Amino acid sequence: MAALKTVDDLRAAVVRRLESLPVLPGIAVIPEDRQNITTEIQKALGMGRGMVIIVYTGNAKNTAPAAPIPQCDLEMIIEIAEIPAINRGATGTKIPGAEVARYCVRALHQYAWTPGRCLTFQEQEYRPEQALGSNKKVQVVQYFLTFKTHVSFDAEIGVI
Repeated sequence: MAALKTVDDLRAAVVRRLESLPVLPGIAVIPEDRQNITTEIQKALGMGRGMVIIVYTGNAKNTAPAAPIPQCDLEMIIEIAEIPAINRGATGTKIPGAEVARYCVRALHQYAWTPGRCLTFQEQEYRPEQALGSNKKVQVVQYFLTFKTHVSFDAEIGVI
């Protein structure tokens, strides 16, 4: 069983997978570990093509409390955010957010991110919003996809 050094390894594998999809040309994929993720998202949405995919680490539930190395079922959350007015316009991707969500589900369900471990699609949540930062007139449509996988935390902490 390959152990995960950090959750960052999993998130990076998901980002690489989504960035490699030819059906998502030019759509920014942003991992949550950016220093100013809010600015990155606003830049990708407002000045970009009206579409962005964000990869978040979700909840983790311990599955083996007595094990010496923590093991858990971990959620990965994929957010697809779209400003339809920009995305469907002249400079946009012209790919509806719902379709991008379906592409992400197809690309990540049963995706083997490391030998013996894969992601499993759990649910999709839809949420329309009426604000992007301080601009309350911009409509942002969001899809949240939840995937689960089992991980072992094998990070060296320097203590015996």
